[in-house]
Amino acid sequence: RGEYDKAHALAERARLDAIEMEDEEAHAESLWIEGEIARIKAQREEAARLYAESFALYERALNPTGLARVTLSEAQLARHSKNFLRARALYAGALERYERLGDRRGAGLCRNGLGEIARFEGRYEDAVAEYLGALEIMESIGARYDVALTYSNLGLTEMRRGREEEAERYLVVALSLVEAPDFPYLVAGVEYNLALARAIMGDREGADDTLKRVLALNARVPAADLDFAEPLETLGRMRAHEGSLEEARELTERARDLYAELDLDDDRARAESFLEALEVAMSAPPGTAHDTWDER
Repeated sequence: RGEYDKAHALAERARLDAIEMEDEEAHAESLWIEGEIARIKAQREEAARLYAESFALYERALNPTGLARVTLSEAQLARHSKNFLRARALYAGALERYERLGDRRGAGLCRNGLGEIARFEGRYEDAVAEYLGALEIMESIGARYDVALTYSNLGLTEMRRGREEEAERYLVVALSLVEAPDFPYLVAGVEYNLALARAIMGDREGADDTLKRVLALNARVPAADLDFAEPLETLGRMRAHEGSLEEARELTERARDLYAELDLDDDRARAESFLEALEVAMSAPPGTAHDTWDER
């Protein structure tokens, strides 16, 4: 729920206790937890270091469950860094480990991850196949959060295919399965993209209501994610086309800041370029036409 400092303090205390007791597996687990916190906070180098140390200890302890867990986390870290080639290989490796263990939830998470990579690479049919495989597993074991996450990702895939009505249906199902107090990051990601889907379909009121909720939620529990930044940037461009330049600037600034936090320099530079164009437009005489937004 965003209590990172408390979680980090507990993990650090556990790590020190494990070192004192010479318990390598407990030491590895505490390092992994600290890595998870670093990843969520977009501290990539620190997360990578902690994962590597955790993996080495699990390897020395011959702990296949720990090795699978860290490999999955490394895949998620690569995904957030947009290193999709590495992420795909790591997800596949983690999937093999979880399947050998007979860990269905772990395998489902890996298939969901492989779906995400396919989505980002534009392989939408592959993405849907992976998501449906993950969904079958998660529904069979009653993993409510993971079911919601997979429905959300199916919605994001339909968004990228230009099928906003189908996307909205998937995203609404995802939202019905989770509540913001328990899963703020998933709810935020769903609502950002729900706002975008509704805006594209011409439901300005629905989009504005959804966006207002998610911005308030994200202000309380901030987190950086591609699935937050990209719809904000797209919504900003849509608002610019509509002539709502102040709102476009605010949305694009939020997207730019998320890209910066994620260390995605090309995306940040693109958002900066658009903000510069907005500044020019906002200082132009009233009635000036702006019909080249999509080129920026």
